[in-house]
Amino acid sequence: MSMSMNKIFYKVKKHLLTQGERSYSENDGGVCLYRSPNGMSCAVGCLMTDDMYSVHLERNNVTNSTIVKVLTPIIGVHHYKRTMKLELLTMLQRLHDVVPVSNWSIKLDEIQKKYGIGDRV
Repeated sequence: MSMSMNKIFYKVKKHLLTQGERSYSENDGGVCLYRSPNGMSCAVGCLMTDDMYSVHLERNNVTNSTIVKVLTPIIGVHHYKRTMKLELLTMLQRLHDVVPVSNWSIKLDEIQKKYGIGDRV
């Protein structure tokens, strides 16, 4: 069964704020990674189980067809819900990759309001 928007958001929020730094490769010019060699994971990578993840997923954004297929257990198959979840994941991925870590909490609050995500999981 897929995850709700609330569950996705709160799992990613907790992960990012606890980790407190980007998942990236120092060897490749600082490119963000779903999972980095030092054990970090990004906003989308933290949702992937070990069985879902492959190094071949790196350097693809969340809307890439291969990534979407891998994320099906999380985003489900219902077209409208899936589309909304991918939009949310795109925003969360962009936050991880672009927004300064010191502003993550503020931006997460903005994303929560934009998607009407409640205060409960």
